[in-house]
Amino acid sequence: MSVAAARADLVRLQIAIGPAAAPPPAALVESTRQSMTDGDVLLSFHLGESASWLWALDRDELALYRLPARHEIEEQVKAAVLATRGDSANNPDAPARLWQTLFGELAPRFQRKARWLAALDEGLFDAPLAALEDHSQEAPVRLAERHVVEVIPGAGYWIEAGSRRPVRRAPLFVGLGDAIYNTADPRFDKRSGAARRTDANLALPRLVGSGAEVEDCARAWRGDRVLLTGCDASAAKLRAQLERGPAVVHIAAHVLESREQPVYGMIALSLTPQRQNELISPDEIAGWRTSVGLVVLSGCHSGGGGALPGTGLVGLTRAWLIAGAGAVIASNWDTPDESGALFRALYRHLSERPEASPAEAMHAAQLDMIHSGDWHANPRYWGAYFTVGAQ
Repeated sequence: MSVAAARADLVRLQIAIGPAAAPPPAALVESTRQSMTDGDVLLSFHLGESASWLWALDRDELALYRLPARHEIEEQVKAAVLATRGDSANNPDAPARLWQTLFGELAPRFQRKARWLAALDEGLFDAPLAALEDHSQEAPVRLAERHVVEVIPGAGYWIEAGSRRPVRRAPLFVGLGDAIYNTADPRFDKRSGAARRTDANLALPRLVGSGAEVEDCARAWRGDRVLLTGCDASAAKLRAQLERGPAVVHIAAHVLESREQPVYGMIALSLTPQRQNELISPDEIAGWRTSVGLVVLSGCHSGGGGALPGTGLVGLTRAWLIAGAGAVIASNWDTPDESGALFRALYRHLSERPEASPAEAMHAAQLDMIHSGDWHANPRYWGAYFTVGAQ
């Protein structure tokens, strides 16, 4: 479709809906189409006080759908999160209700697309998209069972990132985990630093399972690997590995909320010799420069605190994208401190299919969990994670 035809589409839509939902520029629509495959659909959400809107775009068609007001959608998101996490037994149909609200009116041509590129608005960032349930067919099905779901920072950002010259990355896995979080940890050198505890020392509990997690993930990766554990789980050593341009950086660490407003997440690393907690903020990460292909943040609530571009420089996912990461995988709620079956599957799929995108590999790993037949099949486990793609 030409730019002129795309512009005509937008004019007709704008006349129909008035100024309530501004259509995307015609040139952006055409550039997006050229960047998409036949199996892609872009779903761009815009939440408003009286009504919300969903733009759906594939290579041949642009459509607009009216959705409920922001407050109603936000309440449905909260209910879907609680139901998926298992924190509430009072609203088991919430994931199906949110699916119907967001996607129920989509034309069949869009429903059939294999890859859904979701540009979210504030209020939808916490939605467990992959775990939402479609009850429109005879047998209910989770969204992850039909579609690769990839959150994107926005069409313009996605197109610009995809147009960059391909980066040669080392087949290197870097895993950071089992940091030293308190002075009771036998690995901490008690002879170093001041003897008196400071306010900066948070005495965080040790994440014992994170050590096994990064080790298991490294074994699943077919390539070189470096593990940063104990006192090596530091910002200096992480940055040194980032300079090598690794394919994957996997961080299994506490993610803490800031005391500032708006709230953002900080990655907690090992105590320094001065018994200080080393915290990496989004501001600091955004100032780094790296060509890492994928950053995985498996810590609790690693996606929280303004996870996506468009909400200011406050989110860890946004910070890693700004630093140069091709994609980020993060979580929307607390996850168990265990050896990471989901991530072992993720890295196995990435190793077996180097051409696959992180979103495709995460989709395959989530399917493995769904079909596992054990507790990993519960969406409370695999539904916490989402992929933000920039390339």
